[in-house]
Amino acid sequence: MGLEETLSLWKNVDESDRTATWKLDPVLKFFSPSMLDEFVAGKPTAFSMEQIFEVQDLVEKKQKEGFSSEESSCCSGLVSIFGPGGVRSKVARSHKLNKVIEQRLIELSQDGKVKICRGLNENENENRKEETETSRINENLKMNESSRINENVEEYVKFAPGMPEEAKINIRNIPSKDGEIIGVIDSKSLLKSSGQNVGPYYCLELTDGRKGYALSETQDRKLLVSSKSPLKSSGFETQIKNSTQSAPNEFVPKQEFMTLKARVESLEADLKALKTLLRSA
Repeated sequence: MGLEETLSLWKNVDESDRTATWKLDPVLKFFSPSMLDEFVAGKPTAFSMEQIFEVQDLVEKKQKEGFSSEESSCCSGLVSIFGPGGVRSKVARSHKLNKVIEQRLIELSQDGKVKICRGLNENENENRKEETETSRINENLKMNESSRINENVEEYVKFAPGMPEEAKINIRNIPSKDGEIIGVIDSKSLLKSSGQNVGPYYCLELTDGRKGYALSETQDRKLLVSSKSPLKSSGFETQIKNSTQSAPNEFVPKQEFMTLKARVESLEADLKALKTLLRSA
């Protein structure tokens, strides 16, 4: 099929189909749509050096990314223009680029039927589906690997940074201040978390197998923090105090506690004196 018959066929192609072909065809996509429309209208492009360099940049970029087998076969003529043995003059390159466009349009018009790029578009969509599915599978594999790693990791609870060394935090049998005190945490304690936390309370595993709850924060500050450590790690020394001796409150600094204690002792002395006075009255 000659050039005139080819151009006549392309002129009758729906504009949207023609535009899709310009953008998706492995050869024609290197040229601007307006340039290809002009060619179909019978006006080959007199390429400027700037336009030649634009096409060359696109071709070289694609070469670095890698041509598919189909692209490599279709684009061999285009690649040769800019190869080591290619022509250098602007006129010669312009002529060869127009011949590439002409040859490709003829190839897409065999048997008097224009091969628009709907099929290529469907293939592209199919490729995208495959890429999406591959991405989903890879993501699942990463998640499974992460889960497998996490199975070998335990969570520990310790004092939050900035907590006074002399402070103590109660461990209770239920996640409430009304719960029975079954132990305390101090600055040297590192306790294993069961992961069954309730609100602001960490659920802790004690050495005797019991579970206890410790308040992790107040309105004013963070009391406890958690960190992860491998099961096989021997770098942690866990010090758990299973004692019925409670901290004065969920968290009371030593100085404040001593002040409160002095006031209580003073009140007790005043009460004792008052009782003695009443007996003698």
